[in-house]
Amino acid sequence: MAGFIDRCVRWCVCAASIVAANGYANAQDSSRIEKREPTKFIRLQRDEFKNPQALQTATTKYVLKDEQGKVKLEVYLESVVHIGDQAYYKSFASRFEHYDAILYELVAPPEKTKPSKEGPTHPLRLIQQIAADGLGFAHQLDEVDYESETMIHSDLSPKEIAEAMRKRGDDEITMMADMMLHAIRQANRSVAASVAETDEPPTAVDVMDMSVLMKPNGGVLIRRALAESLVEATTSDQPLPASQMATLIKARNTRALKKFQEQLDEGKRKIAFFWGAGHMPDLEQRLILQYGMELEGVYWKNAWDLRDGAVKTAPLETVLEKTLRGSLEQTLRDLLKGLEGEGEAEDDDGGQTDQ
Repeated sequence: MAGFIDRCVRWCVCAASIVAANGYANAQDSSRIEKREPTKFIRLQRDEFKNPQALQTATTKYVLKDEQGKVKLEVYLESVVHIGDQAYYKSFASRFEHYDAILYELVAPPEKTKPSKEGPTHPLRLIQQIAADGLGFAHQLDEVDYESETMIHSDLSPKEIAEAMRKRGDDEITMMADMMLHAIRQANRSVAASVAETDEPPTAVDVMDMSVLMKPNGGVLIRRALAESLVEATTSDQPLPASQMATLIKARNTRALKKFQEQLDEGKRKIAFFWGAGHMPDLEQRLILQYGMELEGVYWKNAWDLRDGAVKTAPLETVLEKTLRGSLEQTLRDLLKGLEGEGEAEDDDGGQTDQ
């Protein structure tokens, strides 16, 4: 029972906290799409013994050619997961220099479309940050430079998402309930498939086992468990409930395509979408069907190092250390600020006495 609950939890984490799965490409209804294999935007790299070595995301290139075969438009889908190794996010910078426009994902109100560097405040972001700290990850919003003029916000605001949910009869409670039920169904299917193949239930690291959090190699074990679940989710015909696919994927992608068209109207001809991997199958489908673009190439980037020794400190120890260090630093800042205030007050008093 504990293992089953663990699989449900990991399905929810993969679908909601890190990135929505990209299995939507499997359900495309166009003959033009169905004639070729769906493009993968996230995968596990394994060694010769089938041990996971890295979680990878794809950069895919699409071109539109004129009648003479000359490329007149280039579009890149820069798939990303929202927590990962610091070097992973640094690798985007060199490619971003070559784009005329980069359309990025960020659910934010119109007045706050640039990520804040002051630290996480939203509950989901706080959860992601704690997970990132414990697993030795960096967070996308802390590592990527969003201040460049080429960085174009292309997402919905929280108010717009809430309105889209209401139109479908949903709210935060129904969305969460749908996700939990969907996670249970996916876990049931996964267990059934495993039993059908091996006559035994699947074995995996229990990410809810507190002892794992205290093991020196616990970070790597949890990284691998989450990576396996994340990639497993991409093979699903329906990674999210239908209502959430419509709101969290399709509606937001529609806004991204609107911003894309605006960039085309301005004469931009080398444009990138910097979005979570779960959005990319739908974006690819629209680029091919609506704009007549062709896939030209795929490049893979290492997002998570899954090798032994990738995380050298127990997850719980790392979180506690960072929390205590952060509290100590804040205390010292407050103390210094107080001392500076007392010094200024003494100077003022001294001046008055001399007079």
